[in-house]
Amino acid sequence: MAKIYLSSTFKDLAEHRQEVYRVLRQLGHDAISMEDYTATARPPKEKCLADVQACDAYVGIFAWRYGFISPDEAKAITELEYREALDNGKRRKALLEVVGRRHRLASHPRCFSSAAQLAEPHK
Repeated sequence: MAKIYLSSTFKDLAEHRQEVYRVLRQLGHDAISMEDYTATARPPKEKCLADVQACDAYVGIFAWRYGFISPDEAKAITELEYREALDNGKRRKALLEVVGRRHRLASHPRCFSSAAQLAEPHK
């Protein structure tokens, strides 16, 4: 299956990330996300962007927070990851507002998509 990079802001979307990560793994994909990272001398931005480049596809979960902006950057890491995926022609899936209210992922006031949609063919 595919190697997929999972991106989002962290604190506000932790439950959503866990659920999407779980579904990706259930579907047989190799999901890569910041939860997999260990302490290293390599700057986080370099690691994240290299992982986006190394993946077959990119999944972004977006809500209301913009994310962490490093003092030496003008954009948040989450946006830099997204732009890296665009620049490298990665298959992209942005998770926006599609989860039904019955689903526990919809607990966030602006949860944006269904993990089940990840199984849909890319268009």
